[in-house]
Amino acid sequence: MAVQKLKVQYHNRDSRGGFSDVLLSSRGGHGISVGDVIEVYHSEDVHHVLFLVTVLRDDIQTRDVISIESSLAQFFRLQQHKTACVRVVNKKSVSLDLVELHFREQYLSRSDCFRLSQELVGSVVQVAKKIEANDFRVQVGELWRGGEKYSCGYVGDKTKIVFRSSSASIHIFIQLSEEMWLFDDHGDLYFEKAIKFLSKLFLCFWPENYCSHDTNVIFFTRVYITDLPVMFHDRVNRDHSGRLYEDFYKLISYLLLHYRFGNRVSVQNERFTTEEWKRVLTQLKLEFRTFQQDLHTHFVDKYPSPEAARPPKIHVSRANNGNFLEAINMALNFYSGYNVDRNFDRTGKLSFFLSPGTGCFMVERQLSEMTKQRILDLGE
Repeated sequence: MAVQKLKVQYHNRDSRGGFSDVLLSSRGGHGISVGDVIEVYHSEDVHHVLFLVTVLRDDIQTRDVISIESSLAQFFRLQQHKTACVRVVNKKSVSLDLVELHFREQYLSRSDCFRLSQELVGSVVQVAKKIEANDFRVQVGELWRGGEKYSCGYVGDKTKIVFRSSSASIHIFIQLSEEMWLFDDHGDLYFEKAIKFLSKLFLCFWPENYCSHDTNVIFFTRVYITDLPVMFHDRVNRDHSGRLYEDFYKLISYLLLHYRFGNRVSVQNERFTTEEWKRVLTQLKLEFRTFQQDLHTHFVDKYPSPEAARPPKIHVSRANNGNFLEAINMALNFYSGYNVDRNFDRTGKLSFFLSPGTGCFMVERQLSEMTKQRILDLGE
């Protein structure tokens, strides 16, 4: 079909345009039919945009006019009252391989995602377009075809649709092993490197992507004990080599600081602004600074030494001997109870671990097999 010259007008979704992105006259002359995918652009501009023609309107009197939804027209720099080039394109040539959909403060189940995906098949999407379907609101993110990003495209039967939640429940586990107090080749403590990563995450990446995650930051470590009086041996654990140890977990949050030693820790969900996250990062640094002293105070109070006896000695384990699998199992507890106390403005759960180690850990075979089975059972 030859390129048509039509004058651009704007309309809003809540006015005469309804839910259509593009409106054309039904009086003919332009050779465009319902169901066609059209490409619209100004002849002197590099910005091209695709639209799906869903309706032809009788109330558009002028045949040489194309009305485009105002937010999309402004995003793609289609100027009002200016002539644009319009042509019908083949759907297969503009069919997308992958579509990203972003949403926040909503709960979408797998069935909801499936139904929403089916709603989009046979439509045209543009970057940053807001879509409302089945009472859900999503926004189009990245669009891929042939290994390259595109600003718009056609959603076909083979197009993969990926959902990205900007409001998930996240648990960040930081292993405070012996290496955290050591320096790297650039003169930074390994803990400082962890703080730099969290700063970029909390203060840059999340605000730029409008994320509002429920986030919990948890310190965990294993402490080995020597010279512990025999009367207290039944209160602590032994590893495969007979060494006495105790595992510690500490949940950090700004609005509520919950401190608890033992095998379990309760979770306090908080949603922070950027300024509040700055205070949390400061709190993390203070907690790291006093962590070993807090451990010493805890042992003195929990295991008082008899008179004239030496107090027990403690030292933080190295990363490979730490309680890494135990921390993973703690995270899995949040996944196994997904249907308990369900939060209907959060979708998705994520746990990640920051460790100064090499990624190799000394673990018990039985615990390793149990953890592996739990992960498989949860479908992770």
